Amino acid sequence: MSLKLRKDKQGNKVKMLLESMKALILAGNQALQGACGLSVNKESIKLVGRGSLTFPMLGTVKITRGTLQKIHLGCNSDLCSLLTNMEKSGGQEDGVDILLEQFKRRLLEEMGGRNPKGKVVSKEIGSNTLFTSGIRTFGFQLETDLGTLFLLAEIPSRVELEQARGSDFLESLISSNLPRDWMHRDRIDSSSLMENFLLFLRKIEGDVEMEFSHGDGESITCSGVLLETIRLDGQRTLKISVDLSNSGAPDPQVGDPIIARFGLRDRSIQFVLPYLGKSSYPVAGDAVLNCMLFAIPEELTLVQRRRAFRINVNSRVKVEIDDLEQMDDPFSPNFGQEVAPLLKGHLVDISFSGARVTSEGISPKLTEGSRILCRIFFPDRPHGLEVRGIIRRSTSTLVGKDQTREDVGIEFLITPETDRVATDAIRQFVLFEQRTWLAKRVHVAGIK
Repeated sequence: MSLKLRKDKQGNKVKMLLESMKALILAGNQALQGACGLSVNKESIKLVGRGSLTFPMLGTVKITRGTLQKIHLGCNSDLCSLLTNMEKSGGQEDGVDILLEQFKRRLLEEMGGRNPKGKVVSKEIGSNTLFTSGIRTFGFQLETDLGTLFLLAEIPSRVELEQARGSDFLESLISSNLPRDWMHRDRIDSSSLMENFLLFLRKIEGDVEMEFSHGDGESITCSGVLLETIRLDGQRTLKISVDLSNSGAPDPQVGDPIIARFGLRDRSIQFVLPYLGKSSYPVAGDAVLNCMLFAIPEELTLVQRRRAFRINVNSRVKVEIDDLEQMDDPFSPNFGQEVAPLLKGHLVDISFSGARVTSEGISPKLTEGSRILCRIFFPDRPHGLEVRGIIRRSTSTLVGKDQTREDVGIEFLITPETDRVATDAIRQFVLFEQRTWLAKRVHVAGIK
């Protein structure tokens, strides 16, 4: 099948993701040139999977009020030797200091945002273990004749950034692109409504989860971003940034139906994407994003996203979270000892099966998939109710000049068979909050 591509004039490309990537690559190029006179021969981008990563660290740059928040810089041994052996400028800075400062300055010049500010928060030469979420975490390699510079950054979606700013961006796009009664529909199969949904998906740069066959009857889930619509042999086609090279799953065959999902509020919007072939998207220099091409879906199916509806918590209920894997590890230095919780916060919402906690600051160890012990201080339990769980989502929100808020989504790992006390306590609290909300609603509705 020949892939003759041309840009669709009506196809709106994502903007913030691609511009952030380009800014990182340009800043890295300029920093290498300015710090040690090196020209980059080749650039590449790779989506980094979830888990722990041994990273050859140089330092970390933190950004506020920008489209990025934290960037880790590293290098191979050749470039590290060159930087550390450079003569100090006036006895104050070595090559690593100069590179970090040059990169920070260049990145702020290239990056979008509301007057972004940045600083080098650490200089740390040597291998370090970083924990990655596997969603929107990208690694960059800038190769020179005398070594390679590595960049690692999590690039938020447009909607995440707008929500962090407290704007009505998402609500505005929902009202202008989705039907008014979309949450009450089971299916959307109108071609015009489908076009509006795809436009909405591109504008918010949301994550699309796709299931790919593993070849043994099982499947794996990979996330991608809808970059643009193009023309493929006269047919309008979706180009989605997704890469299976490190997933263990074989590439699908042309025509294979790929199940895709997109979460919006309490709904999961599901659709089938017929696979058409591989592609790529140029970002900057030699760097490209690996992509796949899919036919336009015929319909959208809307289903309840969670196993149980969540209730907003009006009263302030304190929560403490501990890393369960460290507590259960007999080789951990903290095993059997009483240590301070890794996170302190309060409940935002709760259901029978999970909760959302907000906090000022979170340990980097608490990444998605981490097993935790959650201690919830319900009003009738001043000493706390201990519940085991797993982190399903962790996002940062800018709330001040140099302050972030962490929102952590937790799935409880309890059943009536394993822990009836915890199950009953959570159920009673949820029902109480629900009754309180209904009572207020009835009272307001009864006002003449």
